[in-house]
Amino acid sequence: MTAYRISEADRACVDEFRQNPLGPHSPDLLRVLNAMRGAPNAGKYCLICTEPFRRWQLARMTGVRGLPPEPVEGEIFEDLAAAEWAVFRRRWQEMTGETLN
Repeated sequence: MTAYRISEADRACVDEFRQNPLGPHSPDLLRVLNAMRGAPNAGKYCLICTEPFRRWQLARMTGVRGLPPEPVEGEIFEDLAAAEWAVFRRRWQEMTGETLN
């Protein structure tokens, strides 16, 4: 079985995620999200909940079992949808080389 690779055809999924980052998502977007989630953990962007249901911080996974993610300084969110969009944008850029606004 071959891992799914994000392609130019998946560009339409960006708008769908931007409009509704918390879902539900189409099968095409789910394929993209699964590819992003399936990438190696080392250096992968994630969110840390610093205050339940109120505040999240962007972080990067270490890739080492037992070591917590490393927070990205200055990237704190009080809106979960905005936080999820921040993670999506960064993962998209790392996987495709394309910067999203």
